[in-house]
Amino acid sequence: MWDELAIERAVSEGELASAVARALGVDRERITVVSSRQDAPADGIVLERRVCDGDFALRVGFHRAPATSPIDHVALYRALAQLLSTRLLVDDGELDPHTAMLVTATESVRVNVDDRGVITGLTEHVDRDDVPDRLAVEASGYRRTRGEQLAFLVDDYLREAHARTPRDPDAFMAAYTPDVQDAEHVLVVRLRELVDRKTRPDDERVLRRTCAILRRAFPDPEAAGFIADILRCADGVLTAPWDPDETV
Repeated sequence: MWDELAIERAVSEGELASAVARALGVDRERITVVSSRQDAPADGIVLERRVCDGDFALRVGFHRAPATSPIDHVALYRALAQLLSTRLLVDDGELDPHTAMLVTATESVRVNVDDRGVITGLTEHVDRDDVPDRLAVEASGYRRTRGEQLAFLVDDYLREAHARTPRDPDAFMAAYTPDVQDAEHVLVVRLRELVDRKTRPDDERVLRRTCAILRRAFPDPEAAGFIADILRCADGVLTAPWDPDETV
């Protein structure tokens, strides 16, 4: 087995095989999905698809690497997350069995998980170049400054994003285009930066532009589930001159 990952959404065998074929750049006919390795054919790429408990519906083992090795695993994960419109939980390369990498189409977040595969908290953020960016603010019961409040809200958003299901998932996915996803990512990254510093004119322009893109895509943010949460974070920064050290 050359890779293994968990998928949040219970995708069908056909959907899984098609997405993996596109992500790897191979013919769909070369991929077989089985529920047990014993059922695997003699050749081709085999995906062992198993239903599991916890926050992620499926666990998939990858057997027989394609001839195009070496494989860029990070690119593969992000491509699958985008093609399947879901999040993945993958190995983070650490010895600790209770940490893993939560991957979306645009970013990765290291998280803590329990023995059942349930996410219990955020460990650190990994941006597009996969260089760890340690959290500057530890979560606590009482957040004394606006910066600490923002850190908690953004980190909570990263942990719980996609947990709040949109009222109409099909309409949401139709509106959740790559441009909208890029705006969401830019907004989250900029808000994380503002945890530790005051706003500059460029910050406010970025926040207003990305919020406008999200609101055009989702005129009723509450119906869009998690989108409403990150918009509230941005509104909290824009409503008054931003000083992360200001006490609350």
